[in-house]
Amino acid sequence: AGQVAARRSRLEATEAEIGRLRATLAEAERRGEEATVEFAALESQVAGVEAGEQGLDAEHEAAAEAFEAARTEVARLREEIQGAEKERARWSARVEALEMSLVRKDGAGVLLAAQELAGVHGSLAAMLGVEQGYEDAVAAALGGAAEAVVVESVEAAVDAVRHLREQDAGRAELLVAQGEAPGGTRSPLPEGARWVLDLVHPAQAVRTA
Repeated sequence: AGQVAARRSRLEATEAEIGRLRATLAEAERRGEEATVEFAALESQVAGVEAGEQGLDAEHEAAAEAFEAARTEVARLREEIQGAEKERARWSARVEALEMSLVRKDGAGVLLAAQELAGVHGSLAAMLGVEQGYEDAVAAALGGAAEAVVVESVEAAVDAVRHLREQDAGRAELLVAQGEAPGGTRSPLPEGARWVLDLVHPAQAVRTA
């Protein structure tokens, strides 16, 4: 929530900057229009008099410089506005993503907190010990199951899903603790590799699963 507030504040500041730049641009465009009118008027005067009118030539040159400066300023301000609008879009997208993450429902948390549900053992993460240094590898091997809620049986899993639906509490990964222990022989491993089963130390309730 703090990140959302901070980024919303940044978004509002960017929008305020865009408003300031637009006002400055409008003023620059007004000055540019005035300079254009003055430049055109002096150009027609210069065309109608003989060469050697130094004063008129100087006015014409000053008007031309003012016109060019106004046009350059307008171009610069438009570039600044484009940059500010891109910044606003970027912060707006971040705020929206953070707000969505805040309202995302935590189905696993609901199941773990539901005292009326029988057969819920707890989170798999809390029931697994992992040898130090191999945490990331084990998490990658488990995938979505790394954040699963361990339930005692298929029936308990059905009850958990029903509870989530009734409470409109989102989704959760479930791991059924019942199962048979893995059997068979292990094939040779490449040098330096280890079996994941040798790296994890599960609680008794989830050992076979």
